[in-house]
Amino acid sequence: MPNDIKVQKLIDATNRARFMLSGFFDGATGQEAHVIKIDTWGGISGALSNASNTRVLLTNAGGSQFNIAPYNVSVTRVEYSISPGAMVNLAWQGASSNLAFLTLFGSGDIDTTQGTTLVFDPSVTGLGAAGHTGNIVLSTMNMAANAGYTIIIDLKKDPKKFNQGQIGRPKDFNIIVSGNNA
Repeated sequence: MPNDIKVQKLIDATNRARFMLSGFFDGATGQEAHVIKIDTWGGISGALSNASNTRVLLTNAGGSQFNIAPYNVSVTRVEYSISPGAMVNLAWQGASSNLAFLTLFGSGDIDTTQGTTLVFDPSVTGLGAAGHTGNIVLSTMNMAANAGYTIIIDLKKDPKKFNQGQIGRPKDFNIIVSGNNA
């Protein structure tokens, strides 16, 4: 039986999202390596630029060239259970390299709202290289037969990059819409 890998969206509200990542390994198929688990452009509702709403957030890349802006999220809580002897690495996806922010083994929880510090998306903090997307990637290490992981990740959405209601009711957000200012 091949590895059984799942991503489930548990909550996707205007200002937060919660995902459950799980994997059960057969010992023969191999490990996961830099797999996008949370896609902030297409996998979380309210992104101000996606294929369905055709709105595109752009950033000036230092000239006349514009790039799609990253969809900034912050990790607010991580609950996890990893099989003994195995590890899971979480990282922010980058254009040429990923920036690891958490290595998990055993079981526990990390709550950043209670004072624990956790590296946030480098496109928010300015600590990362250009090209970071806001996506979260996962890699596994030492997952043997019948080993696995379950990880629940809570995210806070950056209101500058996700619709908090300003698209449907711009007047409530003091946004002037050209030709519709009445």
